[in-house]
Amino acid sequence: MHSAAADHWERAAQRALATNALTDALNMADRALSFAEDKPSRFRRASYLDEAWSRLDPRVGERETAVLAMEQNVYDEASAVRARGARARYDDARGQGERISERLAETRDQAEALGLYDEVARCSAVLAARLAFAGNFAEADAEAKRLLHLAQARGIGAAAVDAYQTQAIVRQTQGALGAAHEARRNAVAAARAAGLKEREAMLTTNLGFALTTIGARQEARAALEQGLALAEAIGSQGTVRHALMNMLGWCATFGGDKQLDSHLAQVRADADASATGIWAAPDRANLGMLFYRGCELLRTKNEAHNRRALGLLKMAAQGYRNTGNRDILPVALGMWAEAERLCGNLDAAVRLAREAAALLEQGAPSLLNESPVYLALHDAELELGDEERAREAIRRGIPALVRRLHGLVGTPYAWLFLTELPHNARLLAAAEDEGLLVDSVHRVLDSARS
Repeated sequence: MHSAAADHWERAAQRALATNALTDALNMADRALSFAEDKPSRFRRASYLDEAWSRLDPRVGERETAVLAMEQNVYDEASAVRARGARARYDDARGQGERISERLAETRDQAEALGLYDEVARCSAVLAARLAFAGNFAEADAEAKRLLHLAQARGIGAAAVDAYQTQAIVRQTQGALGAAHEARRNAVAAARAAGLKEREAMLTTNLGFALTTIGARQEARAALEQGLALAEAIGSQGTVRHALMNMLGWCATFGGDKQLDSHLAQVRADADASATGIWAAPDRANLGMLFYRGCELLRTKNEAHNRRALGLLKMAAQGYRNTGNRDILPVALGMWAEAERLCGNLDAAVRLAREAAALLEQGAPSLLNESPVYLALHDAELELGDEERAREAIRRGIPALVRRLHGLVGTPYAWLFLTELPHNARLLAAAEDEGLLVDSVHRVLDSARS
């Protein structure tokens, strides 16, 4: 009797996963696993449980139960490969574990040799994002091409989603903002076409993040609210958390908003608690919460808030460094430097700002606009009394601004990028005062004014 019921629950879990009823899938897979009678059925049902958790909240501790059940019920070479892939992806999601990228690549290759193309796609997707975040663009592009091939040749719709998302990260980090924007829209469309609601929600909020970074305030907010609403509708807490992180980034960029405050009250409180030394998981979403909350607090120009921001930004920057998220590190160091300066720690501010600028000029990747780094350096040097070095900091910041501006040619966003982003506008004003603006920036400004 239990066996027949478990078979029914297993089929129900499959249907629920296919229709984005993720909580139902979780419950059905868990019940089915409890009454599995042999290793193949236990492994299969554990894999459904892992998929449900990965779509609901990929870093949650309860996912360990599913991954461990897969490992304990390996019964052949293919199941061993799938179990290794699940473990590597879980380690990535929670920001813990050794040799994660290497393990993903090894498992991808083993899966390909066995013809397990869905497992190839899962490992390649996570590896592609890790490579892009680490600034390994050639390897990330190669993974994106692999994913597109899997989508076209094997009919794996999710692979196209991950390919476009990887392209978006690489293009934005390289400054090709228009191409990145197109890739993000393609990713949302691919997720919608594949019926992957939690991916559609996450990628819609990613689109909101990208629009935030080019100054499109209202478009960004609309995308963030749309993504959050979809995430809440399907009950994906991981996607909700991701949306709230990007919404906090919007507020850190443009200022607080009463309508958004109701969504953000808890994440702000959680981040503030971390500033007192409470442990925070080192995954990318959590580090983003700490980073954006620190940036938001610096906007208030309040001494107590500055001290809290210092704790958050230091924790975030160190976390980005330790976890290999090199694409955020330079700007995180720059914001940490600014917090040190506002708290009266001028030597630390200068040291951190110089390190951040040096990283950028040595070719370090940056997903975020670089202006905060050079403004932090300018302000620290000026406070030291070195006006020439302060002026030089502004001059050094112009090439990065121009590179991103060129990436917006042919889009309606160039003027917004220069005027609606506070750090860009301030760098622009300082450069204009010093006579440092290049012709390409003048042309954008003149065309907008005419």
